[in-house]
Amino acid sequence: MRGIILAAGYGTRLGELGKKTPKALLSIGGKTVIDHLLERLAAIGLREILIVTNARFEDAFKRWLAESRPPAAVELVCDGSTEPENRLGAVRDLALALEHIPPEADVFVSASDNLYSSNLGLLIDRFREVRSPVVALLKQNDEKILKRSGVGKIDERGRLTLFIEKPEAPPSPYASPPLYVYPADIREDLAAFLADPSLDHDAPGNLVAFLLRRRPVYGVVLDGTRYDIGSLESYEEAKRLFGE
Repeated sequence: MRGIILAAGYGTRLGELGKKTPKALLSIGGKTVIDHLLERLAAIGLREILIVTNARFEDAFKRWLAESRPPAAVELVCDGSTEPENRLGAVRDLALALEHIPPEADVFVSASDNLYSSNLGLLIDRFREVRSPVVALLKQNDEKILKRSGVGKIDERGRLTLFIEKPEAPPSPYASPPLYVYPADIREDLAAFLADPSLDHDAPGNLVAFLLRRRPVYGVVLDGTRYDIGSLESYEEAKRLFGE
């Protein structure tokens, strides 16, 4: 299994800080976000990880990689975008990443701007049982947060029965952080998703909703805390919580 970290965002909600530094290279607890994330992914057995960045921040990631000692073999891929207006979006970046990964490889996919105290290995364990797409879920009692998230509903077997991106009326308390395990044949589904011009190809949760119409998808409810680095406020909160 290979790891994919989607790090081609532009940090627009971080203001001036996001213009100069990619979210993944911000510091929390004395380390960059990406270093923390790589440690967690290496700890669950991922030894080869591909990071997708953009042209604005490609040099910053190259400097980081030259100066760091990541716990896994890391490859950088640039998606060629230069501004938020011409970005590819998360799903197209995933498709780009898969072009650089052997076609027989399953993949563990994560955004670059979230950290977790949860045991992420549970996602891989479940994937090995069902050999179908698996998404992470976290119980969330704040309806405002649910309305800004992908939200999944699962049955007694843990199979997703519904998934809605940013629902006006959340169908369950389970928000979906950007963590996914996909089988190697996800490439066929991904191509079909991107070929449909009626679909929003940016948010990765839209791909999950699309997959539900084609194949079984499972959810794993994780314990622990999610540290979000999406905005200045959430970044400062993450630094405080992470320090505690």
